[in-house]
Amino acid sequence: MKYIIHIISVFLLATMLASCVDNEAMRQRLSYVSQCNRADTVFTEA
Repeated sequence: MKYIIHIISVFLLATMLASCVDNEAMRQRLSYVSQCNRADTVFTEA
């Protein structure tokens, strides 16, 4: 039983860490786009 609880705890911790990294990356991208908008940068298709 302890083994199962340990596995579940590790899985939940890994999931939370992964979502934090994704959120931070999204914040950085949004910040970059916001800075580009303030500088009147012309966006092109990539």
